[in-house]
Amino acid sequence: GTSTMLTVTGKGMIYAVTVFANHSSSAITGEPYIVIDGTINDIISWANMKAINLDAGNNPFQELVEYDTTNHTYSVDGWRNITFETGFVLKYYSPVANGTVRMLVIYSVL
Repeated sequence: GTSTMLTVTGKGMIYAVTVFANHSSSAITGEPYIVIDGTINDIISWANMKAINLDAGNNPFQELVEYDTTNHTYSVDGWRNITFETGFVLKYYSPVANGTVRMLVIYSVL
């Protein structure tokens, strides 16, 4: 299911977000995503990030840092230097019931 990981209200800037997921079974269809000022941005699964080579360092918006289907660990860095007017919400869709999702979020509210 989908979990809300962080909700921020107000005007400000997101400087960086890192999402790390560790599951006890395959979760390649898991999806970290962000809603900025009420608009959903970049819902893309771990498998699709790998398929479009987001691990090649060729995308300034997001980079797939870890994609380990043996240990079921996945990580992405991204959402850098994005302004928001009313707020943002970080969410994660997990296709499995077990696992841990952590996020490191650097942001400021004016």
